[in-house]
Amino acid sequence: MTSIADERLICRTRAHWIYFVPKFLICIAITALFAFQPESKYAVIGWLTGGAVSLLLIISYLNLQLTVTTRRVVKRHGWLWTEKKTIMVNKLEGIDTKRGVLDWIFGTATLVFTGTGSKPIVMPYVGKHEDMQELIAQSTTAA
Repeated sequence: MTSIADERLICRTRAHWIYFVPKFLICIAITALFAFQPESKYAVIGWLTGGAVSLLLIISYLNLQLTVTTRRVVKRHGWLWTEKKTIMVNKLEGIDTKRGVLDWIFGTATLVFTGTGSKPIVMPYVGKHEDMQELIAQSTTAA
């Protein structure tokens, strides 16, 4: 990420590992449908496909990142096809928190950053979300 003049990093985070688990379980279920077929050619195809998709899921999980600086909030994700969403801090209207059952169990939350004239940035399964919100609030009031 290129920096703007007088920009300082406030916090950087990734999604909690639980973000990866439901997708991985679906991958295992689909792999099992093919891998345990009586004909060996389907079993090999099932295991190879499941392994490749699992590897892609791990890589996509590792490339999901939220960065907050004194000037902007940036969510970057993707590996082959990357997407970057940015909201300038002076255009930031609010930070909403959504929590589901898995969030309560694992102590995470989905943070939704809303800004003037742009689509919201949604970051799922953020651990220590209260600390992150407090850091952002302190930095925006100090600026």
